[in-house]
Parts: sequence; C-alpha cells; structure tokens
Amino acid sequence: AAKAIDRESQLLITHRLDQATSGVLMMGKTPEFVSYFNRLLQIKEQCSKKYKLLTLGPLPLGEHVRYISRSNDDPRSFEVVQSSPSMKRCQLTVISSEPVVLGECPFSPGPEEWKEGATAYESVVQLGTGRTHQIRSMAASFGFPIIGD
Repeated sequence: AAKAIDRESQLLITHRLDQATSGVLMMGKTPEFVSYFNRLLQIKEQCSKKYKLLTLGPLPLGEHVRYISRSNDDPRSFEVVQSSPSMKRCQLTVISSEPVVLGECPFSPGPEEWKEGATAYESVVQLGTGRTHQIRSMAASFGFPIIGD
C-alpha cells in the first residue's frame, strides 16, 4: 500500500476486514494515529460502523440480543441461542431491511442462492458487540443466512 502512494515507510493497519468481505480499510502513518483512530472506534458517539448484507428474507428490525458459542461438533461453526448466561452475549441492531432485485452475479462462481431477477433483502446492521462471526451467525439465527455464506 505504501508503494502505491509513493511512500517509503510502511503504513500501519488500524483494523481488519474478514476474508470475502469488502469495505474501507483505514491505514495510518504513525503508531500514534493508529492508537487515536482505534480509540475513536470505541466511542460510539464519535464513530459508527454499519454493515450491509444480502439475505433471501427480511431481517427483523430493531435491537437483538443473542448468545453465541463455538459448536461442539465443528469448531468453525457457531451456536446462537436466545438466552444463556454461560455463552458470549451478542448485540446487533437491524436498521433497515429492504427488498432488492438481484442482477447478474458480480463474481464467478456465484453462490447457488444467487438467481438473477430474484428478490433478496439488503439489510443495514450495526453491532453493539464485536464477536467473531457475529453478523453471519445472527442473520442465520433469524432464518436468513447471508447469501453465499
């Protein structure tokens, strides 16, 4: 990244994007900026992150709390339940969930659920907590996994 902007010293990563995720990646020139930026991300009044996702059905609007833990059967999978104090608490707010018509799939091979001309739902969500795979796990717990997940 530093070479792309004719910079001799390395840029520092302030946060990460999960694999197969798109979005803005903020980088810093100094450790002081990275520390400052990461503090801003923690102050909800200063900075908010919203995420868009596509599902085959509408997600329920409003704030939702679930509890999550890794599956005993498959450590790559997660179990989400309504209530369990022994599991990690997850909070997510669904801000909107609007129907959209799917066009041509932008990548190949596309997910099998992607049908050109079909209706899907584009939802905007905001996290109250930041657990691993929280968005995808909670969307699936509503009955509508993220398309391609």
